[in-house]
Amino acid sequence: MRTEHTVRFSRLHEEQADAIKELYVRLVHAESALQQAADPMRKPEDFHSALKSAAETGNLFRKSFTENRILFSEELADLVDSIWRQLKEAYYGIEDWQNALDSPPPSRASGSPDRIAVARRIMKTDLPELKSKMETEFRQILGVPSQTIHLPSKR
Repeated sequence: MRTEHTVRFSRLHEEQADAIKELYVRLVHAESALQQAADPMRKPEDFHSALKSAAETGNLFRKSFTENRILFSEELADLVDSIWRQLKEAYYGIEDWQNALDSPPPSRASGSPDRIAVARRIMKTDLPELKSKMETEFRQILGVPSQTIHLPSKR
């Protein structure tokens, strides 16, 4: 009986580890795609494919999480939901900003600078903070020891 419980727990932990890895990879791809879509150095003709990639990778992140939600605590699930909301907010901000740029001048004053500023803040500050919290949770689940690394001081 004890062996059966150990095997079952081990298998569950393995499934959870696989779900964590997949979800994290999907988040990295979604974050990267958003950054490419918001890149002011991007060629204008590449915007729609960059935005499409951001939507696809974001949706794959969400799908991966939804399919494996049961493997995560409520607290971690809430954190991932927050990350999803931030990804969506950044996506819509980038989309609105580009749509305003593509519009005739009178409609450009529709608040698009505010939307891109919010999207950039999300990508620069909010998402990295949430991602860091998620990484900490994932490391705890996986049993990765947290060690402080002392770097030599510069002289």
